[in-house]
Amino acid sequence: HEIVSRHLIEEVPLVRCWREYLGMTQAELAGRMEVSQAQVAQWERLNARLRHATLKKLAAALGIHVQQLTLDDE
Repeated sequence: HEIVSRHLIEEVPLVRCWREYLGMTQAELAGRMEVSQAQVAQWERLNARLRHATLKKLAAALGIHVQQLTLDDE
């Protein structure tokens, strides 16, 4: 899968991989979530540690399942 390989090979954070795959800008995602673009940029940092509640909100805004942002079986 394109997103997983980009995440693993290029070390791009999954939030950014999905956002770009869906053709969305940081500002558009921020608007959907009613947060600032700067907040989205922080979530997209490589070592960002996001709470499960944040991951759920991101997944909903992106129209994907939360597990697609974690690559695990939580």
